[in-house]
Amino acid sequence: MFERSFLGGSNSGGPVRSKGVGKFLEIIMDNTARFLVSNLICLLCLLPGAAGVLWSLNRDNPALLLAAGLLGGVLFGPAYGAMSDGMLYAVRGLPGNWLKRYFHAWKRDWTDGLLPGGILGALAALLVYEFFIAVFGDGSLPVSIYVCTGITVAVASAVFTYYWPQRVFSDLKNRQIFRNCLLLLMAHPLLGLKAALIHMAYWGAMTLLVPYSALFLALFGFWLPALLGLLAVYPQLDKDFRIEERSADSIEQEEEDDEPVDDL
Repeated sequence: MFERSFLGGSNSGGPVRSKGVGKFLEIIMDNTARFLVSNLICLLCLLPGAAGVLWSLNRDNPALLLAAGLLGGVLFGPAYGAMSDGMLYAVRGLPGNWLKRYFHAWKRDWTDGLLPGGILGALAALLVYEFFIAVFGDGSLPVSIYVCTGITVAVASAVFTYYWPQRVFSDLKNRQIFRNCLLLLMAHPLLGLKAALIHMAYWGAMTLLVPYSALFLALFGFWLPALLGLLAVYPQLDKDFRIEERSADSIEQEEEDDEPVDDL
């Protein structure tokens, strides 16, 4: 049985022992409120960019739409990075003060989250524009456009699935992390494809079900595909980067340096 805190999470800590579906359900049960809160913050940070993209679509201005997506992504990136930090702790079953860790991740990594957030925002804006043209445009787009879009989205989904955990457990610069992501994608293409399909299937379903998917997005929006993608690649990441082994000492040092604080 889990000793639960107000915001979810095991106060006693320890690794998640279950496997497969059991591991997935155990992580959710142990961190539901944490995921919901961090997802809500992501949605709030996404609103300015989404409003800008919709306004740009109404004005039929692709350049303005791209700028809105880029700026919106810059605001969204640090929030998603902080959520990814908590996600990695949840997968490893570590105890601690969640709010303290969450805002520490904001303070530590917010500048590093600007670039990947901007890239994701610009890509999302282009996808929205392509979808708008395909649905409401006068003529259909060439098949080659859809093929290129699918390949781009698949590669970006796989790369960023590898990117966010490394942003959490390493002090590398963005250039080095992206290089690692490409090397991992080439070394384990099927694993990257698995993570990419998870994200593409999820967001494809959410797009097709608009506006009925709004409530689902409010509850599961970003954390559910992020968790599924992380679970898909984490064993290989741990094997390649020795996450558990390298972080044990740093966690002990963090506990020694910090004053004792009751978990929320």
